[in-house]
Amino acid sequence: MRALALLIALSLTALGQRHKLEGVNSEKPEGKLLQQIMQENDAAKKSTLLEQFASQYPKDPGVPWVLEQLQAIYVKANDTDKIIAAGDQLLALDPGDPEAALQTLKAAETKKDPAAIKKYSAAASAAARKIAATPEPKEADAVTAWKNEVDYAKQVDNYADYAAYRAAMESRDPKVVIELGSMLVDRSPKGEYGVKMQSPLFVAYRQAGDTAKAVALAEKVVATDQSNEDMLLVVADSYLQQKKRAGEGACLRREGRGPDGSKTQARRSFRRGLDESQEPGDRDCALPQRQALLQRNQLRERRYSAARLTAAGGCIPETGGAVHAGLRQLQAG
Repeated sequence: MRALALLIALSLTALGQRHKLEGVNSEKPEGKLLQQIMQENDAAKKSTLLEQFASQYPKDPGVPWVLEQLQAIYVKANDTDKIIAAGDQLLALDPGDPEAALQTLKAAETKKDPAAIKKYSAAASAAARKIAATPEPKEADAVTAWKNEVDYAKQVDNYADYAAYRAAMESRDPKVVIELGSMLVDRSPKGEYGVKMQSPLFVAYRQAGDTAKAVALAEKVVATDQSNEDMLLVVADSYLQQKKRAGEGACLRREGRGPDGSKTQARRSFRRGLDESQEPGDRDCALPQRQALLQRNQLRERRYSAARLTAAGGCIPETGGAVHAGLRQLQAG
């Protein structure tokens, strides 16, 4: 439904032709062919003539117009390969064409090609943002057209983010999620889909074994939002491990370990208290109750981790104030 709404909005606000023919010299062969193209009403015949022109006169000033016409015909025919081919040629001549990039991106989505989606999402976003950043014209009669262009460009940019997000969420491959997700989070850190992508990207980094990037992402998120408990605990534990390496003894004692790294009596007592707090029959409950009990025990585990890391609070740097606050909130439940 979300994709359909975005597509409808784009179709309603799509701009007119970006590329125009400045003049046609009917005395030249290329001019005659252009005239023939403009007079042809049959889509199939017109497509053949357009392809002929693009092939015979690749450097002619009219080629961008020709390619724009061709891509529109391919879109109506739902010919994804030709949509992409025409889009590639058009973007090579005019990288700032948001409509060409958008149609190419949609074709890549239809093909479910993550690499192509990433490529054309980036192209569409770059082209759209360039237009959205143009200053308002001083001429009063040009303001309305400018507003329409900027509004359309913003919609294209939003769709480019959505396409990358959806492709990432549909993939089961952490590498694909990382490729698309990292691009999206870097490009739109405060955008709707950039924010939505943070947690899946964090999980993908951990699945791929890239702890450094998982921690780096979590640190950025936790600095302003401590609601993601997994990120909070990972960042706090990362601080703890760093301080351990720098000053083993003090941090081990704060965490509840002895000099040899073993659990101290205090930590064992704390953990045993959690175990004993379970309701009678937790271990022998019937199947319908197990899911609720699992969630309750997971909460206990999180509180335990928060308490352990809070106890080692001296190992968290002063810049980790948000981490301290988040741990206290998690521990309180």
